[in-house]
Amino acid sequence: MLDWFKTLKNYFLNRFIHQTHCLVSEPEHCSRGTYHDLTGRMLPCMFGALVQFVEDEISLETLKWWVTLTNDDGTEHPQAKAGKEILHLYDWWKFTRPKRVDPYISTGFSDMSSKDHIWTPEQTVASAQIDEIEAEYEQEDEEMMIRLIKIRGALWS
Repeated sequence: MLDWFKTLKNYFLNRFIHQTHCLVSEPEHCSRGTYHDLTGRMLPCMFGALVQFVEDEISLETLKWWVTLTNDDGTEHPQAKAGKEILHLYDWWKFTRPKRVDPYISTGFSDMSSKDHIWTPEQTVASAQIDEIEAEYEQEDEEMMIRLIKIRGALWS
């Protein structure tokens, strides 16, 4: 009887509370009840899983301890190397990426107005700058997703 109850309890916790069977984004990245295509869900779901791993499964303190691990001969332990990468990716997602400047604001585009929907030369220049900034952001996001995929074998608890 106890095994049956424990199994049911674990099923309920994993299915409805911890949701370990799926990747779920944080509400600030994909608002609930609105449509988001796969390209828009991948990054926040992957990094949301990383945040959940660090904060809920192992703790930030444990991760910082991983970084200090060494082999008997004093060389860096493989888990320390993985820990450094996990910590870097976690910090990038939680603290660095959110500080990105909105390209529409940084270029001044959002303050420009056009008459009869015809762009001014300044708007054309600002639009090109926005494209460049967004391409840089996209490239950085992709590089970080690749780095996360490469260390997925170290994400165990």
